[in-house]
Amino acid sequence: MAYQSVWPFRSRRVDSVKLSGDGWIAKYTTALADFKASKEIIALPAGMLATAIGAEVRHEKLDSQIQAVARNAIGLASPLPVTSGQRNVSALYAEAEIPVLKGLDFQVATRFDHYNDFGNSSIPKSPSSTSRWRTCCSAALPARAFVRLRSTTYSCRTPKL
Repeated sequence: MAYQSVWPFRSRRVDSVKLSGDGWIAKYTTALADFKASKEIIALPAGMLATAIGAEVRHEKLDSQIQAVARNAIGLASPLPVTSGQRNVSALYAEAEIPVLKGLDFQVATRFDHYNDFGNSSIPKSPSSTSRWRTCCSAALPARAFVRLRSTTYSCRTPKL
């Protein structure tokens, strides 16, 4: 069966202008080594204080180039520059989980990254930056209650914090 286009005015001339081949070739590689350690270190009244440390070293490389067939198809007289580069990234992190009450833990963490192409990045995490309070309300209904749902109104009030 011949190819049917959704474009009703398609002609043989349009079909004769086909491009084949790879228009854009890109290769990305990563080499990675990391180290992680974690341990519960101190018994507190609400539970064990847990810590974790880690380090990572990474090498990234990219080579991306538009091919002549694609460059000609979009009408570029001059070649597009080749996008290529590489960088090294190293990182250190530490984290602690501190039990305050039974069922309530705080996490404190930090991460430091060094990129050889643009500099450093530091990401701290503390209870004040990650604490969220959420209330939840639900109703448990037996299976036979769904028959009466149209005649019964269920409501729920969320407490103010």
